[in-house]
Amino acid sequence: MTAKSITSATPDAAPKSADVPGTLPMAGTAALDSASLLGRDGVVDIVHGTERYTLRKTKQGKLILTK
Repeated sequence: MTAKSITSATPDAAPKSADVPGTLPMAGTAALDSASLLGRDGVVDIVHGTERYTLRKTKQGKLILTK
């Protein structure tokens, strides 16, 4: 089985996992760059249904998702 590179027709769409170095392509799965997702402050709030979560980058460069 060979992996196929998935490209988007729109230039501002999130890169697919096949476009991110060091990742394996996964059919139908989008890949987001954490720096663009977290922004300058290194934190983003995510609303999932009626719940709010916070995704943040630690000083060690890891990601933590908290409720």
